[in-house]
Amino acid sequence: MNVLLAINHPSQYHVLKKLADRLIEEEHKVVFTIKKNKDILEELMKLDGREYFYSVNATKNRSNNKILIRLDSLRSLLSQEITTLRLYIKFHFDFMLGTDIAIAHMSYLFKAPSFVFCEDDYILVKEFGNLAYPQATHIVSPYVCDIGKWEDKRIGYQGSQKTGYLHPNHFVPNHEVIKKYGLEKSNYYLIRLVSMNAYHDILHETQNSFLPKDIIAFIKHLERTGRVYITAQCELPKELEIYRLNIDLKDIHHVLYYADLFVGDSQSMAVESALLGTPTIRSNKWVIHPDKVSILEELENRYKLLYSIAPGDVNRIISKIDEIFQQPGFKTVWKERRNKYFQEATDLTNYLFWYLTNYPNSMSESIKDKSIIKKFHLRQN
Repeated sequence: MNVLLAINHPSQYHVLKKLADRLIEEEHKVVFTIKKNKDILEELMKLDGREYFYSVNATKNRSNNKILIRLDSLRSLLSQEITTLRLYIKFHFDFMLGTDIAIAHMSYLFKAPSFVFCEDDYILVKEFGNLAYPQATHIVSPYVCDIGKWEDKRIGYQGSQKTGYLHPNHFVPNHEVIKKYGLEKSNYYLIRLVSMNAYHDILHETQNSFLPKDIIAFIKHLERTGRVYITAQCELPKELEIYRLNIDLKDIHHVLYYADLFVGDSQSMAVESALLGTPTIRSNKWVIHPDKVSILEELENRYKLLYSIAPGDVNRIISKIDEIFQQPGFKTVWKERRNKYFQEATDLTNYLFWYLTNYPNSMSESIKDKSIIKKFHLRQN
């Protein structure tokens, strides 16, 4: 069969790459489309030797004007529609998966099943949902997320999209990796800084608000007991540049796993850090936004894998750091919490592989027997 994977963000590539590998091993044709100039997405694809087509060129230095943002999004959507149409005519896809709105529209036009991925609640991505969900065949979304009136289209699972690549069936931490960078010699802590200019971030006015003086305060406090590194895709002030962590892109999850603490304003990497069992503090304006992110709420309140602190509250962040470090054997505690999470989480890669290769019977079977998904957990619940 021929499968299209439409990817717009580096984390989405991680989510789908293991599935792509399994499909390719079974001699199915997999075609990738990616957003050009989107962070490190293309670099990751090249590292894995992938071939791909550009669906659209990502906009740099986007204005904060909401009207201009929507106009730019319309331009991007038209480009994605044209690219997807041309590729469908060439490859006649049996399935289309990803986060492009265009795959839902082409799916509706050509009657080829589409699987639209989203782990944000509908209220947070209304524009995306209103354009993609009505025509999508299926919506691949965690059970904890609210997808509005399209519940009947949900292919649900327990956990987060990131189980697709961080599930113990797919990720095995390698201590030799951190030895390459001399990180095994002492405790080390990671600070993640991003420019939060994603479409939904700006529409919800949730811009990053870490100030250099705040970061310096974290660093000075943490340097008492270990080394501090900053991972960032943006330019840093000179006083922070000396802390930048320079590693191979493919090594970041191993480095995250063995870190003693993660503090950052990145939603995506905060989830990754939590799922890797590293004590995690996220601080951005999503924390104080009235509309909460369900997967993050679950990680914090059900599994105790991360803490959320309002931006600018430096004293509380430092206090929480001390609270974590004062817990006896805190690293072991967090790894045990991680184990509990994955005992209950779905292996998304293997579940989707089964779903695609047994379609449409898999659809009817999963509706008739809700326990089928438990076959893709680490244990029977």
